[in-house]
Amino acid sequence: MNTEKQIVILWIRYAENDLRVAESALDMTESSFHTICYLCGTATEKFLKGYLIAHGWELDQTEDLLELLNLTKQYTTSFEDYENGIKTLNRLFFAGQYPNDIPFNEFDRTKAEAAIQVARQIHERTTSLIGKD
Repeated sequence: MNTEKQIVILWIRYAENDLRVAESALDMTESSFHTICYLCGTATEKFLKGYLIAHGWELDQTEDLLELLNLTKQYTTSFEDYENGIKTLNRLFFAGQYPNDIPFNEFDRTKAEAAIQVARQIHERTTSLIGKD
């Protein structure tokens, strides 16, 4: 049986894996920028859920990064600095799931790098707030 702390650690590890794959894909010669944005969205989602679960939140199936960000405000204001980045990432995250939501050619290196930056910032903030073994 997993303890709450073990579950939080798993959420963070899964998120770190998503972020690691996104970062490595950026270096590919034929990078898939929409996939990088999507992976950064899933990483950010998992980091935020890990933080919330660490504070007693009961898991909700939402993937909306803005909704998760708003839920963190019950416990801290530490994520508010990243609201604009999360708004942009949220749009790319959802649009990256379905063709024609955003034209494929709109996903470029700049957006992918920005998505990675947001996910890294949320990772750093989350682990600094809850710690990590």
